Amino acid sequence: MPNIEKYENLVLGSGVAGRLLTWTLASAGHRTAIVERGPFGGACPTVACLPSKNIIHSAKVAAFARRGAEFARCTTHFRFWRPSLWKQLKQ
Repeated sequence: MPNIEKYENLVLGSGVAGRLLTWTLASAGHRTAIVERGPFGGACPTVACLPSKNIIHSAKVAAFARRGAEFARCTTHFRFWRPSLWKQLKQ
């Protein structure tokens, strides 16, 4: 017969609210489990906030590089390599 774990609370979703609720309940001494159907952390670190910030940062870097002469840095060739960016986002 399998060993059955017993919990007082079951939190669905590991996004910001789910993690905070789980942490709060566990800190109060409640036996708590968290369940996530997708990657742990919810949408923000995997498909929403963090990947978006990475794209925005890469665009800013590209813009500064294109305006290099304004910052006493001259370059004649600059290329923004999108496949490299997409590969980095998927890691």
